[in-house]
Amino acid sequence: MQAKPRSSHILHLPNELLSLIFISSPSGSPIFPNDALSLPLGTIPPVRNTTITQTLRLAAVCRAFCASAWGTPQLWCQIAITLGAGRREPKAEKERGNSEGRVETLHRWLERSGACTLSVQMQWGGGRCSGYGQGINEAETEAAAAVDAIARHAERWRDVSLVLPVACFARLQAEDYPAMKNLERLALLRHPYTPIGEDEEGSTITAFRNTHALREVTLLGVPAQLLAVQWDLLARFTGYFLGDDAIVDVLRLAPGLEECVFAWCPGNTTAGLLSTVPLKHDGLQVLRIAGNAGVLRHLTLPALKELELRMGKDVWGWSPQALVGLLARSHLGCTLEVLRLTVGFVSEGRLVECLEALPGLRVFRLENLNDRVHSAFSDRVLRRLTVQKGEKKGRSTIVPRLESLEVVGCSCQFDVRVLGKMLESRWKGSGDSCLRRFGLEGSHDSPLGFDDEILGSSWMETLVLEGMAVVIRRRVTDS
Repeated sequence: MQAKPRSSHILHLPNELLSLIFISSPSGSPIFPNDALSLPLGTIPPVRNTTITQTLRLAAVCRAFCASAWGTPQLWCQIAITLGAGRREPKAEKERGNSEGRVETLHRWLERSGACTLSVQMQWGGGRCSGYGQGINEAETEAAAAVDAIARHAERWRDVSLVLPVACFARLQAEDYPAMKNLERLALLRHPYTPIGEDEEGSTITAFRNTHALREVTLLGVPAQLLAVQWDLLARFTGYFLGDDAIVDVLRLAPGLEECVFAWCPGNTTAGLLSTVPLKHDGLQVLRIAGNAGVLRHLTLPALKELELRMGKDVWGWSPQALVGLLARSHLGCTLEVLRLTVGFVSEGRLVECLEALPGLRVFRLENLNDRVHSAFSDRVLRRLTVQKGEKKGRSTIVPRLESLEVVGCSCQFDVRVLGKMLESRWKGSGDSCLRRFGLEGSHDSPLGFDDEILGSSWMETLVLEGMAVVIRRRVTDS
């Protein structure tokens, strides 16, 4: 039998060793002449096995490994570069008089890697004038030099994540960038997170125009209209701080999207610009929204299979009417399989109304963030979830195909016997109505001992023995 090759990520090593390894990796003159990294193999005395000696031996091994890797670039198939521009230079770099050490090291690795595909992550440190960073002008100069360095190898990009100062984005507006046939993922984040200025209005980022393999884009502070990419080829999009109008624009630009994540959504910022007719997107299958979900009123998503809404503790941030309208308008009753709701409040009636509209739902998760408001997971909801004996084929009135049910932050103000009857009826249901997993996490206001009462019941012991996956616990108070 042929053994499969194995590899271990070097980031599994301690951070202290990693910093020493890569600072001293350009061979020639070690920065730390008295450190174990500068010692050849075999010179470390074989003293008793302590933590210090183990660390020294590991450091020597890592130094030899790094030297071997640096000397065999023909074995490289992909290189990942992470650069923290705008941060304070290490003391050793200053003593050597090398104020541009990071950019020079970047050039060295880029040239050494030959034709390898590149995964580039550049994090601008903000250029603080305190001891934590450089001055603003010096930091922006370094960031610009780093962008120019990686731009020379744009045809090798595969995965690019750039957190840049505003001034550096102008360097991505050039027309002479080569075709990026390998680029699959792109993340552009403006730092500091400032709005587009008047001098930038209409300025398009054209560096990524010829990216025929691009499938995933992440944007923060960069309007989608200002990014020139092959939008019709995208499969996944992540956006931060986008209003309802911006979300609709993204879906309009990218008809082939299958998954979208919108985080920290402020809601409808320009109500007058949105059409009264909801935008129909025929390809979107997964939608996750954190923040205000009012944009659901402006969408029709007939192919949606998974929906996750995280509203926060604000009671008024939750709009069950918008969700019910989306379900009806998109005819999602039999197609939506996964629904996860994180809310500050939802009434029993609205919760039942949502579940009644989803006969095809298989996974449901409800999290209540507001401990002061009783959860909607009550006796009334439990009874509606119970499979009645007289119903045809053992199907319940709502969510007959439910396989996984999880409730987090529940006040547990229900009758344990009603819960048991619901679980037993779901477990004994025939065919597609069998509940296979149940999770319950009580809030701080839950009655003491509710978890022991449930887990100690005879019906729960029977369900666990027969194979139902059950997790019952009480939320731990933050210290």
